[in-house]
Amino acid sequence: MKWFYDLKISTKLITSFLVVLALTAAMGVFAIIQLGQVNQAAQDIK
Repeated sequence: MKWFYDLKISTKLITSFLVVLALTAAMGVFAIIQLGQVNQAAQDIK
């Protein structure tokens, strides 16, 4: 973990931002897929 402490604060912030961005994008894709499945199930009920 020493390599992590040796990084500049700007590098840590950019890395953290990119990780949060990737997780948010993954959650968004997952939500869109799930909404599509719910919509299809609702159409099947009609």
